[in-house]
Amino acid sequence: MIHSSAGRALKSIALYEASKGGIVIIVGLGLLANINRDFEELGEEIVHHLRLNPAHHYPRIFLHAMDDLSPERIKWMAAATAVYSLFRFIEAYGLWFARHWAEWVAMISCAVYLPVEFMHLANHLTVAGALLTTVNVVMVIYFIRLLLLRKKANQLILCLQADKSDSGPADKPVIKNRNGESAQ
Repeated sequence: MIHSSAGRALKSIALYEASKGGIVIIVGLGLLANINRDFEELGEEIVHHLRLNPAHHYPRIFLHAMDDLSPERIKWMAAATAVYSLFRFIEAYGLWFARHWAEWVAMISCAVYLPVEFMHLANHLTVAGALLTTVNVVMVIYFIRLLLLRKKANQLILCLQADKSDSGPADKPVIKNRNGESAQ
């Protein structure tokens, strides 16, 4: 059984993971809804609306990516968003109900991004990037600690069960045959 504070933490992380899945599925549906739109023009409208300079690095990358979109590529991207969202929803379900497998999945899915996040921070230190990396580091540490505590608790249970079974013949049940006589 999981302590109530650990249960609240798992539920909070489950909501966080489900929200990531929800946001990504909305993006995928938005892509499908605009499949026949001129994405180069849409990209220029977004850059203009956000008052970004299209000559700067990131807006230029964004505009280039929007220019390369085709209906076939959008279908593949929408399928990828559906798979990603399904993964996040399954992970959130497992965390919400404190499933052991979900703790492993969450720890690995947080840890896998850390090298990329650290490299990005080394090149482009931002408050948002530092915050995101910190959240992921804290979550990885939390899950490692939770998994180690669970392992220790399982080992303790096994030791207690072994001690109980080694306590001697007086504690063992008596097996009787059909006539009611002791079979030992």
